[in-house]
Amino acid sequence: MRPKSSRPQACRGLEKLPSASEPLADRCLWGYGIWWFCIALLTTARSIRTGMSFNLGWWGFTFPIGVYSVATLALARITHIDSLTVVGVILITGLVGLWVLISARTLHGAWKGYLFVSPCLVPGAIPGDRMKAESSAIEVGSR
Repeated sequence: MRPKSSRPQACRGLEKLPSASEPLADRCLWGYGIWWFCIALLTTARSIRTGMSFNLGWWGFTFPIGVYSVATLALARITHIDSLTVVGVILITGLVGLWVLISARTLHGAWKGYLFVSPCLVPGAIPGDRMKAESSAIEVGSR
């Protein structure tokens, strides 16, 4: 015996609607993700060409690529589209390469001592500090 539903009669059968629209929705969202992946890749490449130096923020690249890679492999498993498996493996391979590169650059920067520098702690970096230093220099000079 089935339990009675608390839904109104007009809403019965709507639970089947998401399963009917999922194949289209997941492909649309995956396509939207690949669009943003390409935009991010091109923007990052341009920034590197124009002198973006290495910093700890590069670790922020790994998480979205990892999530998108795993989502691609999950979509390939669900939809049985073999080409998505290939794309997922390529993304995972690229992620591993990126992870190795960022790890090496992080270790190098930590070893050389240039990575963990806070620019805001450099004297004169904060405008208020600069004005205080100039006013104390004027006071010393006027004595």
